[in-house]
Amino acid sequence: MKHLSLTILTILLFSSFLLAASGDVSLVNSHTNTQLTWYGSYSQNTPFPDDSKEYQQIIMDFTLGCSTGGCSHWDYTVSIEIGRPTGVMDSTIASYDTISTSPLVLDTNWNAPFEIIDWYELGRMITPYGNYMDFGWAGNSYGYDETWKETWYYDVSHFEPFLHGDVPVRVFFSGWPQAGRGFSADVDFRFIEGVPSKRITNIQKVYGGGTYNNSSQFEADVLPAKSFTVNASKAEMRFIVSGHGQDGEFTPITYSTYGNNTLIRTEDIWRDDCSENPLSPQGGTWIFNRANWCPGDDVEEHWFDMTPYIQGNNLDINVDFQSYSPTAASYIISAYLFEYEEINRLYDVSVDRILTPSIDNEEHTISTAGSTSVYDRYTATLCANPEIRILNKGNATLTYCQIEYGVIGGSSFYYEWTGNLKYGESEVLSLPLINWAGLDVNNPIFFAEANYPNNLVDQFPYNNRKETSFDLPKVFADGNLTFRLRTNNQAQETSYTIKNDEGAVIFSGSNFPNVTNNDEALNLSYGCYLLEVIDTDNYFMDNTGGDGLSWWLNTQNGLESSGYFEIRQTGGGRLVYFNPDFGHKISYQFLVGDSLQNQGNPPVPSAEPAHAAIEEIVVNGETYYHMADSGLYFSETKVASSLDDLLSIKNTRFEDGSIAVYPNPNKGQMTISINSKKQGEVKMQIYNSLASLVATKLVPLNTPFSYNLEGVSKGVYFIKFEDEGVIYLKKIEIL
Repeated sequence: MKHLSLTILTILLFSSFLLAASGDVSLVNSHTNTQLTWYGSYSQNTPFPDDSKEYQQIIMDFTLGCSTGGCSHWDYTVSIEIGRPTGVMDSTIASYDTISTSPLVLDTNWNAPFEIIDWYELGRMITPYGNYMDFGWAGNSYGYDETWKETWYYDVSHFEPFLHGDVPVRVFFSGWPQAGRGFSADVDFRFIEGVPSKRITNIQKVYGGGTYNNSSQFEADVLPAKSFTVNASKAEMRFIVSGHGQDGEFTPITYSTYGNNTLIRTEDIWRDDCSENPLSPQGGTWIFNRANWCPGDDVEEHWFDMTPYIQGNNLDINVDFQSYSPTAASYIISAYLFEYEEINRLYDVSVDRILTPSIDNEEHTISTAGSTSVYDRYTATLCANPEIRILNKGNATLTYCQIEYGVIGGSSFYYEWTGNLKYGESEVLSLPLINWAGLDVNNPIFFAEANYPNNLVDQFPYNNRKETSFDLPKVFADGNLTFRLRTNNQAQETSYTIKNDEGAVIFSGSNFPNVTNNDEALNLSYGCYLLEVIDTDNYFMDNTGGDGLSWWLNTQNGLESSGYFEIRQTGGGRLVYFNPDFGHKISYQFLVGDSLQNQGNPPVPSAEPAHAAIEEIVVNGETYYHMADSGLYFSETKVASSLDDLLSIKNTRFEDGSIAVYPNPNKGQMTISINSKKQGEVKMQIYNSLASLVATKLVPLNTPFSYNLEGVSKGVYFIKFEDEGVIYLKKIEIL
């Protein structure tokens, strides 16, 4: 809110508004160091908050590490699920004796009865091949040790109706690791207070998974057409699917979703970017693309808007998989229908993610031993263009917003985005270069804040801003450097580029001879540079991805030899060595000449773009913002097109008890009394129904006075004055 230029500053109420619940975070711990060492459910009752508050967002943090016996060397599916009681009781047999065989009579002893729990999947991920994490315990140089952990973040806001009271949360681990090895799991929830963009009213299960023998069997057993009764006006479906078994894992197919027999969209059941996994290197075949999953990453979600296909209270849903004939295939599916009434806000833009620079990018946080052989391929360091992702959380199509960004302690920079984003759509932005002066080198933090959606008030400023720590790039005092690429025996797969901070390629290389040292004398001037090395292989079934310069499967089977690449001091020794097991691509930013905050000739901070002045009005305890040239009034959930329209909003009224007008209606001649605990004079303003100012006058407090509103047309007007930070308005009608 710091950018709102208030023409009427209601200090007391504005301060209390900023200290309100919106944005406050409640932390809930569910699992701590749960040892996933064998196939099965690991359940823990979790004390969630009651439903007395609303939450704008609920984030589940799932952290994976090695078990106390070390990491498993295989990739396994992990689902995090929440239980719902069904009211149905069941039991299991403890023992039985055969009393008679003809007729059969059994004396059966039963265990204590228990209630059947219905489980809903909050999120899914695939464990990494943990070889290198495990080997790191023995002091081997793979970039990992026993402290290795990674955290995945899941937005589980849609499950809010289920996340109250004492609720079981389980981690379902579908693995059979080597004895003593496995993974550890932590599950935590962050409840962020505030009015959500939509309130979920009901959740229904749509589909689960199963074995795929052939298309007709799978459609009949797993994906039959279904009809649902929908009591809300809107609905959307979340569909998670991952393929398993030899064919299900490595066969790229599609599925099509229909609403009332109308095709909504066709999606791929395939990930073609596994060799760009930020959690690398791994053991195993981590670089192979798979059926919507990669080892050491979460399984992506697909969302479908079902609202256009609701007919009355009925919604027909059908999902068809592409037909094929596998030898061994199964698909893990969880599909849920979420019902809701309305999107609560028209204008709400959010910074959804800071991509670079970031060591905590709200999708993954990776912690390793800090070996020089491991680099975050998504650039935890930065000296060039920052990248962020914005998200439209308002029901109105987003066509404009302002981005403020920079580093804490430095100057703010501004970027004006234009485009076209519907509700729920996002876009990645590459922001112009910034001046890093003022950066706190002991705690470098980058921030980005989106505001002014469509040049209007953002109704919910609490999701506008994100901040993230980042690593400072390495500085080479002397630009007399050499890039060395040692090719393997498939040198045609490897290429590289070096770009300056304006994105221009200043060095590049490809088509090298096999098994040779290829040195490039760089002689770089003062500035920031990006090195990218890319390996692409044509043996991938979908012609994507790469296997780096040295990968165990190739070297063990004589398919490829080993290469490497490094940065050297020209005429001297090695400065930086990169792990050659990098899959498809690795990026590295570095500086020449001086540290980040002391770069010469930095960009000059731009002035904040001009926006209409904003005033704040309190209506029955609810804060509204008004942009002077728009005529619109905004609260967190309401938009009114005029003062008169604002009065008509249900359950709202103006704080007009201190203004008396008689007669009302009148023909322009009236007596007004403005009452206050103070004495003296106050500025009285009169607006028309379009929020245009028509008169201003200093008038006495606590003393009736005559007033003639001359030269105005018939209609509705508003008398306004401010007293101790509160704005008071009185509606009058001129006949």
